[in-house]
Amino acid sequence: MNFDSRYQFFLLFGIFDKPARALILSTNSSNGYFGCLKCQQKGEWIEFGKGGHHIFRFDSDNIDKPLRSQENYKEDLAKKQNGILGECIFGDLSYFCPVISTNIDFMHSVCLGNYKFKI
Repeated sequence: MNFDSRYQFFLLFGIFDKPARALILSTNSSNGYFGCLKCQQKGEWIEFGKGGHHIFRFDSDNIDKPLRSQENYKEDLAKKQNGILGECIFGDLSYFCPVISTNIDFMHSVCLGNYKFKI
């Protein structure tokens, strides 16, 4: 067995649930303004019962909401705005881009009924 070998590993993708993704990427949680890492929709707070909910309305007349790209992510990071709170802990890695290297959480999005599907 040769222990003198060197190996290089690259982080290409990160699979996180929504709370962990917000913590690791240093972004607003999904229940806050600009809580989506894939788009730049602000969302809105609506009163409900004794509290309220933060929602992101679907507007079929304006389906082309501004998507988040690597370029505008870096701009938002520099100004700490639009839901980007600070540097991602993986920010110095060469091949990891927080916007495209992370998933949309299935459990907190689909299984909890946050998305409505037409069949």
